[in-house]
Amino acid sequence: MNKKYLIFGLFIILSILSCEPDKAGKDITDTTDGIVSLPQALVDVDQLLAELAGEPQKLSASSDKPSDLTGQMGTIIHIDPKALETVDGTALGKTIEVELLEMTDKSSLLLHNAPTVSNGKLLETGGAYYLNMTSDGKQLKMKSNKALQIEFPKLTDKAMELFTGEKDAMGKINWLPTKESFNRKDLVAPKKPKAPSKAKPVKKSSHAVNDIFAYIDEDWDSASDEEREKYFKEKAAYEVYMKEYEINRKTYERIELRGFGWINCDRFLKEKVPLVNIKILSARDTLASGRYYAIFEDINSLMMQEFWAGRSEKPSFVNIPRGKNIRIIGISFQKGKSLYFEKVINTASEQEVRVDFTEMGKSEIKERLANLN
Repeated sequence: MNKKYLIFGLFIILSILSCEPDKAGKDITDTTDGIVSLPQALVDVDQLLAELAGEPQKLSASSDKPSDLTGQMGTIIHIDPKALETVDGTALGKTIEVELLEMTDKSSLLLHNAPTVSNGKLLETGGAYYLNMTSDGKQLKMKSNKALQIEFPKLTDKAMELFTGEKDAMGKINWLPTKESFNRKDLVAPKKPKAPSKAKPVKKSSHAVNDIFAYIDEDWDSASDEEREKYFKEKAAYEVYMKEYEINRKTYERIELRGFGWINCDRFLKEKVPLVNIKILSARDTLASGRYYAIFEDINSLMMQEFWAGRSEKPSFVNIPRGKNIRIIGISFQKGKSLYFEKVINTASEQEVRVDFTEMGKSEIKERLANLN
């Protein structure tokens, strides 16, 4: 009797195993830890994107005293070494190494797989960033109850919120709201000092040599020494204050971060219009993998989808506002060659896009992406 049950049980197990799909046909590959990883063919595409994007900014600061670092696009990082520690508890080295990405345009967002989406909802971005710090090759973190103060560039007058990013299994970033807003600085523009009332304007001569020896702003022959001295002091102070004002008006108030990683200055799109889905139809089923991007023409937003051979789910862009002009871009890499596709559509009239990639050199792809901005 027991043998009958044993044979029956083995039959059931074998039947179940025979119905399991071949692992080679799975949509995604699994690591030995059960963690989802990218298909190798998609990794090749991302290596192409990384090559086109270039290296992140590398900055450094002393670990002995507070200092300020400024990124190429205007991000100001206020570093206090006393707020930092290594993850293994050892002492900081002589310097703090900072890795910074400033993704302030559509091209840089695309190249770093940073779509402006939060849990499927479209965002409009005012700049996305990546920040990390190490010392002597050791990862740093914030001490308990400490924070890093940063001034992010103010690229728009629209109200923006702080989002933090997480990369999903497919290598793209999903942005999560923190419910913290970016605040504009309360600034007062400096007033240019007035010249003494007795001063006369300089009459420009026809000879440049004579102008060198003339005062640029005023002729002081009729002004007293006291008036002249007072004016120049006020003018010097004005020029210093004006320089600080121009710097300060380009960034938000300082915001506190309690960790490193992906940061975004975003807002949810509040347009009340019907939503549509855009299907992507490939003209060639032999491509190993690639990524598609939907780039909006009138707002700083983009969406992203991926594909690879054997994937059951066909790529599509969902919940896109109707009536928008968007640029569909496809990037693929196969057999050592980079492939590219681009087409502008209007979401009111075209909701299917047939993609046919063409071979294109890396430099030309980079040039085309730069023209998105």
